[in-house]
Amino acid sequence: MRRLTDGPGIKSHATFSPDGLRIAYRVQDAIEGSGTDSVVVIDAGGRNQVTLATTPESYFGCTDRPGLTWSPDGASLIFSSRTSVPSTAGIDCHYELNIVPTDGSSPAQRLLPPGMNGASARWSGDGSRVAFLGSETVGRTGLYVADIDPSRGGSAVLKSRQIGPDLGPTLTDGSRGPEWSPDGTELAVAVVKTGFFITEAEGIYVVKADGSEQRLLSPRAGDPVWSPDGHKLAFHRTVDPAEYWNERPCTVRIWIIDADGTNERRLEPLADGCEGPVLWSPDGSRVTGVLIASTPDEPTLGFHAGVIAVDGNAQMVLSQDGVPTNWQPVAAPLPEPISFPTGSRSAP
Repeated sequence: MRRLTDGPGIKSHATFSPDGLRIAYRVQDAIEGSGTDSVVVIDAGGRNQVTLATTPESYFGCTDRPGLTWSPDGASLIFSSRTSVPSTAGIDCHYELNIVPTDGSSPAQRLLPPGMNGASARWSGDGSRVAFLGSETVGRTGLYVADIDPSRGGSAVLKSRQIGPDLGPTLTDGSRGPEWSPDGTELAVAVVKTGFFITEAEGIYVVKADGSEQRLLSPRAGDPVWSPDGHKLAFHRTVDPAEYWNERPCTVRIWIIDADGTNERRLEPLADGCEGPVLWSPDGSRVTGVLIASTPDEPTLGFHAGVIAVDGNAQMVLSQDGVPTNWQPVAAPLPEPISFPTGSRSAP
């Protein structure tokens, strides 16, 4: 293990660049429900830190959706920001999609027209489209796709189209996703009935990128992620309440299913569905998630960042704790990490 960051704020959502040599992450500094949220890029050894964007945020009562998505060429990042405004109904949450060049050459720009919400964006593999969860000024959450003009660096306001399905009342109640198939022809997304937790999952739907041929892939399932070859998907399914760990309603099992909806099978052990989706290794042989398991040093069940072989033929690997957020996409050599003095609180 190597430590790459220091200083104030919560660092999260670390995401490797497509070439595996840089890492983007969020730094959230909140006091009593308001504060700032920054997007930062460093090299994979922790040096050459560049803050690309800092946005003020007031997000009391709003679901946290701070993902980052690199463009396939590594030149840009799309990220979401959020604000909350008191209203007669309680709290109105607004989610923006923004784009920023990763070299810090120009400031971030909004991608959506006024009055439209957008979050959980995903770039297609060829860099020509972006899929995201969105909603109009008044309306339910849907699955949207928008074209990106490479000649303009994606800086123009997106002209998006809803391709379905209906995902829920609002973005705060919507599901995670969407996820592009590796060949860019389909999208997988989880639909929820009500509420945020995966216990409310209705099922995983797959739809063509033009909105046609929508189909239910698997019921009572959420957090779909395609395997690198596009032949399978991994997902979470909530266990029966009798299996809840510490009465957690997002206690799940990790499942694997073929892309045609057949050959569904469960992986062991229990996992936690509140901490994000399953992650495939680049070669498709393993998946990573937050597992509820024991170790020789900690015999009682607890949360661990774990790696499981999909075919079950290799021993499970557990770290003591942590939330896995990203695999290095290619086997690029990592620079030597920064050395932090013991007990240091600020970056050297």
